[in-house]
Amino acid sequence: NGAYSSTEGLVFVNAGTGEINLASTIPGTYTITNTVSLGACGSDTETYSVTIDQAATVFAGNDAAVCESALSYALSSATRGGSATTSTWTSSFAGGSFANAANINTNYTFGSNPVGTVTLTVTTNDPANSCLAVSDQVVLTIQDAAEVSAGADATICAGQTYTLAGTQGGSTSNIGWTRDGTGTFSSSTSLTPVYTPSGADVTDGSIILTISSDNPTGACGVVTDQMVLTINPLPTVTAGSNSPVCEGGTLNLTTTGNATAWVWTGTGSYNPADVQNPSTSSVATTATATYTVVGTIVATGCQNTSNVSVVVNAKPTVTAGSNSPVCVGATLNLTTTGNATSWVWTGGYNPDDIQNPVHTNTVLGDAASYTVVGTNAANCSATSTVTVTVNALPTVTATASDNTVCEGTSVTLTGGGA
Repeated sequence: NGAYSSTEGLVFVNAGTGEINLASTIPGTYTITNTVSLGACGSDTETYSVTIDQAATVFAGNDAAVCESALSYALSSATRGGSATTSTWTSSFAGGSFANAANINTNYTFGSNPVGTVTLTVTTNDPANSCLAVSDQVVLTIQDAAEVSAGADATICAGQTYTLAGTQGGSTSNIGWTRDGTGTFSSSTSLTPVYTPSGADVTDGSIILTISSDNPTGACGVVTDQMVLTINPLPTVTAGSNSPVCEGGTLNLTTTGNATAWVWTGTGSYNPADVQNPSTSSVATTATATYTVVGTIVATGCQNTSNVSVVVNAKPTVTAGSNSPVCVGATLNLTTTGNATSWVWTGGYNPDDIQNPVHTNTVLGDAASYTVVGTNAANCSATSTVTVTVNALPTVTATASDNTVCEGTSVTLTGGGA
C-alpha cells in the first residue's frame, strides 16, 4: 500500500488502496503514481499507465401498456451510447415485426393476435475495445381492444321500424346506442333494439345510428361505429270513383298520387284490373262494396293504401202497356207498372209525362210505338215500349124502299158498307 494519485479525470474509491471508481471515471488513459513511504529511508515511487475503455450503453425505454387497436408502438425513448455504434431489436413474439430492427428508435408492429405481454430486447454491437455488448429490455403489455359494429347501412319506408344488428367483441362488456334524429330505441343498451323513426326523421330522409362501447380498464378506450338508416317516403295514393252509379252503367275507379304501380282489391263481385284507373261496363248491383288500391313506388318498394266505397243502385222495373187495339175516336190508355217514381213518354201523339197518360178522340195517326223511361229515387232509369194499334171505323150506308109510307104498309130497309 501507499498513496495513489493520477492524472486528472480518474477517481479513486480509496486512494490508499488504489481502487478505482470506474462509474465516476471518464474513460481514457491515465498515469497513476504510487508513492510508498520507507520510513527513515525515504519513499519509493512507482508510475504506470492505465487505460479505461468506454462501455457500450443502451436503454430500451420504460415498460408500457398499449392497446391492441394502436397496431404499433414507437420506441422513441430508446437510446444507445458509449462505445456502442450499432444495435439490433428482437421480439419475444414471433408475429411482431420492426420497421427497421437496426434503428434504435424504430416502430414495432404487433402482428396478428398480439394480446398479452411481449418483451422487446435491444442489443448493442461488441465494441472494439475491452468492453462487451450490452442489452436492455422493454415489456409491452398489449391489451385487448374494445370492438363494436353497428351493422350495414339500411333502407326502410316511412311508417316502418328497423331492427338493428349490432355486435360487440374484444374487451367490450356493455354498449349504448345514440342517434342524430329524434326517434326511439326499444332498448338503447341492447345489441339488437328496434328503432322507431320520428316524423322529423322521416322528413330528414336519413339518420345516423351510433353504437359505442363502454370504457375498458387500461390503455384501450371507447370505440364507436355508425350505420346510416335511409327512410324513403310513402307514395301519395287517393282512391276515387264515379259512384254512385246505376245498374248496367259504367263504374270508373280512379287513383291520384305519385305511385308507379297499383293493385286493386274489393269485396264486391267486380275484380278490378291492376291499373291506375280500372273501369267496367254493365256493372251489377253486387259490385256495391269497398275497394282498396295499394300504390307502390317501384323504385323504392314503398307502398300506401286508400279505400273508396262504391254504390251500384238498382234500376227500376218498368213495363209499358195499353188498351190497344182501339178504334178511331175511342180513348187510348197508356199504362206503366213497376217501381219508378217518374216517367217520360215519347212516341205517337206525345203523351203526358205521367205514369198512365190518357188520350181521347184517337185518330189513325195515333197508331205507333210508345216508349216510357221510368226513373227511381236513385236517379236510375229503365225503358219499356208498347205498340198501339188504332183501327178505322167501318163505312156504313142505309136506304129505305120508300121514304114516306102509310100506316099499315111495309117498307124495305137496306144497309151496306160494314
